[in-house]
Amino acid sequence: MIKAVIFDLSGVIIFPAKLNPALRRMARLTKTKRKKFLECFYSSYNIAKLGKMTENQLFRNVIADCRIRFNINRLKNELRKHKRKNLSILNLIKGLRQKGIKTALLSNTVKEWFIEDAKFVNLASLFDTIIVSFEEGIAKPNHKIYKTTAKRLGVQLKDCILVDDLERNIKGAKKIGMKGIVYKNVNDLKKKLKIKLGDQSQIAV
Repeated sequence: MIKAVIFDLSGVIIFPAKLNPALRRMARLTKTKRKKFLECFYSSYNIAKLGKMTENQLFRNVIADCRIRFNINRLKNELRKHKRKNLSILNLIKGLRQKGIKTALLSNTVKEWFIEDAKFVNLASLFDTIIVSFEEGIAKPNHKIYKTTAKRLGVQLKDCILVDDLERNIKGAKKIGMKGIVYKNVNDLKKKLKIKLGDQSQIAV
C-alpha cells in the first residue's frame, strides 16, 4: 500500500526544468564556449549542492575558471529568469494530503536557491518533510538520501513513490525498493499514479 509520494522540486514543482538553457545563455553573454562554461559551472555546482559552497562562491569560481570578467549578479539573475510554479502539481499534492497520503520534497539544490523557492511556492505548507541535498551533504541518486526521506516520513521504502524528472534519480530509488515515476506532464503523472495507487486511486488522485 502506498503511504507517501515524494516530489522533486526543479522540473516538477518549479519550471524551467533544466539548468542548461540558462547556462547556455550565460555562455553567450560571457562570450565563453558552451562546453567550457558548462564544465566550469558543474564542477562547482556539484560541491555547492552538498552545502560546501555558497552561490556567490559558485559563480566566483565559474568566473575564475572560465577566465572571464563578468558581474556575478548578472549571472545570478540570468539563472532566475522565467521561473514559474506548476499549479497543477501543487493542487495534486494538496489533494494527496487531504486524503491521508504523506508527501515529501526531495531536491538537489543550493541553499540560496532553495530559500527563494520555498518562499515562492510556500513549500512548508505542502509537505510532511523536506529533504534538501545541501543540508544532508548527499544528493540523488545516492541511496542514503532516499532512505533518509522514507525514515523521516515514517514509512518503508516499498510504500513510497518518487516523482522526478530525471530518469537516473528514479533508477536510484528503484534500486533500493522505492517505486518511481519519471515526470513528463501532469496528465501523464495522474495516469501513472492511479495505476500505482490501485484501490487508493479513487480517493487520492
